[in-house]
Amino acid sequence: MKLLRISLYLISASFIIAAPSSAQPGFLIPFMPEVGTSIQYRPSVLPTNSYFFSLPVLPVTDTRIVNSGLDYQEAHMVTSSGMYLNLDKLFAKLQPMNTLGVNQQLDVVDIGIKAGKGYFSMNLSHRFDFTFLYTDDFMNLLYKGNGTYIGENVNLSRCGLDASHYWDIGFGYTRKLNDHFTAGFRVKRLIGLDNISTSIQSLTATTMENDYTLQLSSNTVVNTCSPLLGNNGPAADLNGISGISDYLMGSGNGGWGANIGLSYQPVEKLVLSFDALDIGKITWKSVPVNYHLDRGVYSFSGVSLNQLLSQDVDSVSYLDSLASSFPTTETNQRYTTTLPSTLMLSTQYSLTASTVATMSFRGTLFQQQFLPSFMMMLHQRIGNFFAVSMNYSYQYNHVSSIGAGAYLRIGVVNLFLLTDNLTGTLYPLSGKTSHINFGILFGSPVKAKKQRAPKAFEKNPPEPQERY
Repeated sequence: MKLLRISLYLISASFIIAAPSSAQPGFLIPFMPEVGTSIQYRPSVLPTNSYFFSLPVLPVTDTRIVNSGLDYQEAHMVTSSGMYLNLDKLFAKLQPMNTLGVNQQLDVVDIGIKAGKGYFSMNLSHRFDFTFLYTDDFMNLLYKGNGTYIGENVNLSRCGLDASHYWDIGFGYTRKLNDHFTAGFRVKRLIGLDNISTSIQSLTATTMENDYTLQLSSNTVVNTCSPLLGNNGPAADLNGISGISDYLMGSGNGGWGANIGLSYQPVEKLVLSFDALDIGKITWKSVPVNYHLDRGVYSFSGVSLNQLLSQDVDSVSYLDSLASSFPTTETNQRYTTTLPSTLMLSTQYSLTASTVATMSFRGTLFQQQFLPSFMMMLHQRIGNFFAVSMNYSYQYNHVSSIGAGAYLRIGVVNLFLLTDNLTGTLYPLSGKTSHINFGILFGSPVKAKKQRAPKAFEKNPPEPQERY
């Protein structure tokens, strides 16, 4: 029963959180070298700053909300008696595979400095990544029941959930190897705080033709590791500074990660690059609880999400009956989750000395599934104090968006504000994604080197020529 409530409330909460709009970096930030933070997201290219740093009281913030399947704009109904959600319209445009995601990164410390041909950087980031992949069959089965699947096997094994809350401590170095190649890496120590995730080897639902019961064939584990859930003990006490400090620093869960990148410049105006981000794992061993879902049989006739979340007697009885039909066994074994890794292949061409066109193909790996995306961008610099960007992106096989960003330097103060989806951020119900990335950094651009005269001229300067 506890597992069922955790799963249903977490999934339903994600619908609510995503209502205003997966784990992957923003489209603009990797290709704005004026922003020092860009080296976190693209280690294959040097920033244009001689140094940069942030202040803990003004953390660089990157927040993304993704809802690729639910159509809130069409489902949001307003009548004379009030507002409500039309669930038929909400689920009308589901794709075979859909994504709900909430990702946030706060860079408490972000610092970098140029040293010769190389660039050292370090970050201390507080991260939360929530990704829920679900099929249209899963949502229709949950909403409409099994009446439309009589005699069919519905494969739910492609569904998956991972909610991870952790610290990311990274140390990076990028170096210009020669006139054509630049390479970089970032090693990251990961400290896990909370996690709820699924490990689905197989999950199939079959509606029997004789009595319409729903038979579930499952080899599935739901793993949890969080002091907030009170697993095998009292829940964490977050009252007071000491309780919060113990929670944030004393988890005992850890892992390692890495970013790597390589760029190639065959001619002066063209740069080709490959970057792999968030390659890593976290082992959760601080009082984990694993819920193993066994085979069960239950007659499922459909129920609305509102009924599932209500506290009336019928709803509670429904959940009790459903939980007894799908019994779980609990263990306390450590487990490992992988970060949603992103692979990025990019091409940049300098149209002029201050105008750069970019095309980037990327994909995020999540629980053995590949989420592709594509981006085109135009970046315009004005001197060394201002820059603007516009981009078009295509994600999750059907979500298109237009984004924009701006960078402004006033002395040593560097301000930037970016979004991958203008309409989805300004008017959340109108889009499938909402994203904002902003911050204040301190730093100065690399000074242009003065042209030196050839050595032969230094030793033997030419004699002045007489004019006629």
